[in-house]
Amino acid sequence: MSAATMIKVCGLVDPTEMELLGATGVTHAGVWWEVPGSSRSLDTDGLRRMAVPGGPDGCLVTFSADVEGIADALAALGGSCVQLHAFQPPSAVAALRRRVPSTTRILKVLHVDRGRLLERPFVGAYTRAGVDAYVVDTIDGGRIGSTGVATDPGTLLAIGACLDRPFVVAGGVDASRAGELDAVRRHPGWHGIDVDSSARDEHGALDPARIDDLVAAWGAGSLVGAGAVPVAEPAA
Repeated sequence: MSAATMIKVCGLVDPTEMELLGATGVTHAGVWWEVPGSSRSLDTDGLRRMAVPGGPDGCLVTFSADVEGIADALAALGGSCVQLHAFQPPSAVAALRRRVPSTTRILKVLHVDRGRLLERPFVGAYTRAGVDAYVVDTIDGGRIGSTGVATDPGTLLAIGACLDRPFVVAGGVDASRAGELDAVRRHPGWHGIDVDSSARDEHGALDPARIDDLVAAWGAGSLVGAGAVPVAEPAA
């Protein structure tokens, strides 16, 4: 995994949104496939339309555990990484690692419910299966993904201490929280942020001003002099 800071905006559905993000400091665009109940979950043709030259790296975000389906969807998107957002088991991660190109990064979401990391017993197995980085996100009343619910700094630091891969923070992350999470950003495993609603206006459209604020607050330049330590690329 690159030591560069990840700034990922999720839920894109239109090629013009990819073009908009391409003019910002956003590094990755999360494109949803097989996300049940979401109008922003695209089919294969929709994924192909999102492969826009000059845009940020595409990241396929899915609840699916169908390894062949994920591999085909990733190829349609032309993405550089896959984010497994539900409770896919380590065996599915291992099968996906064997199936996709070796350059594909696999991100596994870890779920926090009232301060408890639900997948804590399986972290070692996920790492051995081939996870490149983790995304720490919150559950809200059983709802998974795009909850907008924040995890407190102490909990994030405790979770970071038990991970042996870089981690990305999701859930209630906006420009105003960069100061609150300064200690998390200094953690040697911290790798970036994953956002959805905080990059959008009140109507749900991507907001360039809010995105610029996110990049300024959380991007690599914001860490100059902050004491952050890069995480090295894990050995193959």
